[in-house]
Amino acid sequence: RVLRKNEAGGQLRTFTETRAYCARNGKKPGMLMNGGIFEPGGVPSGLCVQDGKQWTAVNAADGKGNFFLKPNGVFAVAGGKALVLETGEFSTMAPPASQAVQSGPLLVRHGVIHPAFRADSANLLHRNGVGIRAGGMVVFAITDSRAKSRVNLHQFVSIFLSRDCRDALFLDGDISQMWTAGMAETQSNPFGTIIAVDGVD
Repeated sequence: RVLRKNEAGGQLRTFTETRAYCARNGKKPGMLMNGGIFEPGGVPSGLCVQDGKQWTAVNAADGKGNFFLKPNGVFAVAGGKALVLETGEFSTMAPPASQAVQSGPLLVRHGVIHPAFRADSANLLHRNGVGIRAGGMVVFAITDSRAKSRVNLHQFVSIFLSRDCRDALFLDGDISQMWTAGMAETQSNPFGTIIAVDGVD
C-alpha cells in the first residue's frame, strides 16, 4: 500500500507514524520503505493514490533532477496486480489503481535499461527502488547506507535485472530507508509517501 495520510487527514511522514496508523487499522506491516521523490513540506512531486483516493496528480512536466529524467514512471497496484508503468501509460490503465506513486527515472522498461545511464558514471549514491518480476512478484531494493560503497544508476539496475525484473522504477536517493519486521523501531527520516507491505502472522 502507498500511504500518505492518516484517518484524520494528517500526513504520515515517518515510519513511527506509519506503524501507529497501521496498528490502529488492524494492520501489521512487515516492511516500510519511502516512496517517490517529494517537494518541501512532504508534497509528492507527482502522482499519489492511497486506497483509491488520489491525493496528487500525475506530473508530466519537464524539469531538472531524477524525477524529471524521462521516461519516468509509476508504481501502481490495480486489480490486485502490481505494475511499473511509464508515466504516459498510467492514464490509460484499466482497472483504476488502488495504490500508486510516481517517481523517476524508470530504471528499466521491458528489459531495456534507461538510455541516459552510463556504466562508468561517477555519480555514486545511496538509492532505493521497486521492480516487478516476470511472474508479477514485487521486488523492493535499497543499497546499504552504512557501507562505504555507493552505486550509480546503471549499477543499481543490475540488482533488478539479476532478479528477473524487466520493469523497475527509481524511488529516491540519499535519504532513503527501509524497515522490516524485527528491526529496531528507530525514527526515520521524514518522507512524502511511504510504501507498506503487510506482514504475515
